[in-house]
Amino acid sequence: MKFCDMKIRILLVDDHAGVRESLGRFLRREPDIEIVGEAEDGRAAVTVLERLHPDVVLMDVLMPAINGIEATRVIKRRWPETRVIALSVHSHEGYISKMLEAGASDYILKDNIAEELLHAIRSRKHPESEETKPAQFLPRGHERILIVDDEKALLSAIERLLRSLGYEVTALSSSLEALQAVIDRPHWFDLIVTDLGLPETNGLELASEIHKAHPSTPVILISGDGEVFDGTELSAGGVKELLRKPFDLATVSRVIRRVLDATAAGES
Repeated sequence: MKFCDMKIRILLVDDHAGVRESLGRFLRREPDIEIVGEAEDGRAAVTVLERLHPDVVLMDVLMPAINGIEATRVIKRRWPETRVIALSVHSHEGYISKMLEAGASDYILKDNIAEELLHAIRSRKHPESEETKPAQFLPRGHERILIVDDEKALLSAIERLLRSLGYEVTALSSSLEALQAVIDRPHWFDLIVTDLGLPETNGLELASEIHKAHPSTPVILISGDGEVFDGTELSAGGVKELLRKPFDLATVSRVIRRVLDATAAGES
């Protein structure tokens, strides 16, 4: 069997049996996903993982015995190839940053599971490279960033992450509002992060308008996996990096830092 045809083996970790049951029902409908085990807390998760070696652990954050943060640290130290995806009802910035710093590849709110979880699970079937695997700490900053995305769950998640890392963030769901924000505060934003598929003016058109007025302001464009772009088209819009969905939040933080550092160093 080819590696790309193998099922993604999942371990469910949550102290509520009902949550594990619901997640299991949801995921078992997917032909490329296999639930190989369950655990009711972080300590049990480590014990089960020693025996089953899943590809992905879906980890609740607040649990008895050992919580999700500590369990994630142990798992990433002992089994660095195993991906951990945090699932929580808590949107507090502290939980998000601590889970990502512990090694989780993503942090998903339980009320947004249907929209984001399958993308996160499938985002990297292959073993992680040094470039893409979660860092033990995420790069921080102080710059002013404008984020534009009409997918409110993703917009909120990125905003919370960047604020927890020290950035000053303006988050908007409308391209027209974003363009007006740039016009009202020229040279205020150090970076623009915009989704391509915006309902009014698409992200590339928005980037082009901003680039005409402020050519020194870099842009990161978020797009779907199937979108094809011409390099000249991206360059004309001031796009420095293309971030393809699905991605994890740790990757977002590294790409943002890389673009800001390159801009500060005067790189094109």
